[in-house]
Amino acid sequence: LDVIYHLVEDAVFEDHMQRLFAGATRYVIIYSSNTDQQAAVQGAEYFVNKDGADANGGASRETAFLTIQNGVNALKPGDTLTIGPGEYFENVKRENFGSPDADTVIRAEIPGTVVMRGDVDAPAFEKVEGYRFVYAAAFDQTPLAVLEHDTVSVLSKRPNIRDVEYEPGTFYYDENAKTLYVSSTDLRAPGRRRYTVAVNGNHGIELTKPQRVVIEGLGASGFYPGWGILMSEPVSCTVRDCVGYLCEGGIQADSGSG
Repeated sequence: LDVIYHLVEDAVFEDHMQRLFAGATRYVIIYSSNTDQQAAVQGAEYFVNKDGADANGGASRETAFLTIQNGVNALKPGDTLTIGPGEYFENVKRENFGSPDADTVIRAEIPGTVVMRGDVDAPAFEKVEGYRFVYAAAFDQTPLAVLEHDTVSVLSKRPNIRDVEYEPGTFYYDENAKTLYVSSTDLRAPGRRRYTVAVNGNHGIELTKPQRVVIEGLGASGFYPGWGILMSEPVSCTVRDCVGYLCEGGIQADSGSG
């Protein structure tokens, strides 16, 4: 009997071992490991969290950077950037990043708790007088897309408010009045839906010619038009346990050859 077992509470371990040996007819081989979930840091470790400041040095959780971009800028080949939980309204770029000699790591401190956002929460919409299905809200940024989260839909842009009335799942933005008009995909009131508005036209993370870069446990939402994570001409890179949600593209490694 060949078993790979992860050590837990003593009582659970003892019960498991008793059943393990009782069930074996000839011999038992056990492999045990005491390693952390996250790999050991090879070089320096830098930190980003929502309590940080970009004037900090980033070398500890207490002196963390505030933005992921500043954390990435600090990395040298073999270093690790550990990002604390939260939403980060930014995009990150770096060129000629990493080295073939060591892994350079960008990771969530707790996988699945870090989200880079290219969108912002939509304001509350009110019904427009004289229309059956059009709702409006003041909005002072140019919307690149309106995202209907509960239906995983991207509303189509229209040139005027009249088209929004007759076409479900559309939006119009009046630049002069700074007003956003929408109709939901099922023509119900927007208050029954969850909307965000894409306002950042970049990619969430864009690395050009990275080498042995590992990105782990991050999410990217609302980058439109853009990819959640884009690596151009990567060499020996890894993207692990990452998610792109309601971006125009999710995660891509581009060879650069077209």
